[in-house]
Amino acid sequence: MNDLRTRRAGALADTFAPSLYRFAVRLVGQDADAEDVVQQTFASVMAHADAFEGDDRSFRSWVFTIAYRTAMDVLRGRRRAVPLDEDVPAEAAEPVDLETPPAEIRRAFALISPDDQQILTLKYQDDFSNVEIAGILGITATHVGVLLYRAKQNLRKAIR
Repeated sequence: MNDLRTRRAGALADTFAPSLYRFAVRLVGQDADAEDVVQQTFASVMAHADAFEGDDRSFRSWVFTIAYRTAMDVLRGRRRAVPLDEDVPAEAAEPVDLETPPAEIRRAFALISPDDQQILTLKYQDDFSNVEIAGILGITATHVGVLLYRAKQNLRKAIR
């Protein structure tokens, strides 16, 4: 049974670790805290996996919801720190304009708020639907649409 649990944990980490880490670092702003969020998320998922009822897509949303709540716990445990330049990951959400060089998009992405970065990352990098994002963040799908619109507007302004 331990061997099966180890294989499940390995498959879970292979599937979710990169996107969960990007998500966590956007929320907590620091590499070490993001790594802790990912580890705590995996531990919680493994501890409660038997209670999960749903399909693969809803499992993904469930995992990200756990990560979001874990990150919020980390933020409540300390004063929110402004990320340093070296802590901002190089990846950005999908390009706003095909004519805009990727380096310029990364620069602009680092200038927008962490909340805008988070919503754009969930939508365009992690490929969640508005309904799934709403479940993760605990808001309505309509509110997600509004936040996405504003985040894209802010990214466009930062590019100019």
